[in-house]
Amino acid sequence: MDSHTEVIVGKELVYALNSEGKCIYIDDVENGLNCNCTCPACGGQLIARNEGKKNKHHFAHYNKAECAYVCQTNIHCLAEEIFLTKKELILPSDNMITGNLVSIFDQFSYKLPISSVVLEKRVSSFIPDIIITSGDLTIFVEIYVTHIVSEEKRNKIAALGNCIAIEIDLSDKVHDNLTKESLGKLLDEPQRIRWIYNPKTAELHKNFELSKRHYKLPEYETVVRNCPQRYFGVTCDNCACCIGRTKNEIQCNYD
Repeated sequence: MDSHTEVIVGKELVYALNSEGKCIYIDDVENGLNCNCTCPACGGQLIARNEGKKNKHHFAHYNKAECAYVCQTNIHCLAEEIFLTKKELILPSDNMITGNLVSIFDQFSYKLPISSVVLEKRVSSFIPDIIITSGDLTIFVEIYVTHIVSEEKRNKIAALGNCIAIEIDLSDKVHDNLTKESLGKLLDEPQRIRWIYNPKTAELHKNFELSKRHYKLPEYETVVRNCPQRYFGVTCDNCACCIGRTKNEIQCNYD
C-alpha cells in the first residue's frame, strides 16, 4: 500500500481490495474494470473511475447499488495505510472504574517504538487489522469503525498469551471528511485507545477483584474504621480506597 498525502476520505469509495486481497488506492489501479478490484465491505465487483479531471477519482460498484459502508471502508483502509509509516505506538492507560467506583490504580498511557508493521495477516484462527512489533513484543491493533472487537476474537488473542492488543475507536468519525493528516492525529488521541488484552493489566484486575473487602457500617458512620484515610477527614464517598458502596455496605481496598 503506497503513501498518499493528499487523500481525502468521505462519501465516495477511494479504497478497494485488489486481486491479492490488499487495500489499494484509486489512483494506483487501472481504469475501468481492468482494476480487478472488489469492495472490502460487500465483496461486490468494482469499476475504477480515475481518468477524469473534473470529478473526484473513485470506485463504483459494477451492476449493483452502491454499498452502504463506503465511509467506514475508506477510514479503515486509510488508518491501516497510516500505520505503515508510524514510528511510535501509543498504548492506553488502564483506569479501574466500575459504576460509582473510584479509580485505585492508573497505568499511564505511554509510547512504544515501532519495529515493523504488517497488515491483515492471519494469526492462528483470526486476522488482526494490524500487527506491530516493538523489539520482542507483538501488538495487535484493531480499528473500530463499525464493529467493536467481539468477545470471541478477544479470547483468541488472549489464548496466544505472548502478545497485547488494543482497539482504536473511530466510530464517531464515519461521516466526516478526513485527510491523512487529520486521521493520523485521531489515531494518536489517548481517549480513543483501549485495551483489548494485556496480560499484566488482566492480572491487576484479577488481583483487584480478589482484594475487595466488604464492611457493614452503622447508618451513622461514614468511613471504614480501619482505613487510614479517615484521619485526613476523607469520607468513603471521595476516598481512593473506596471501590464501591450501597446504602450501608462499603467495599474498601485498604489492606
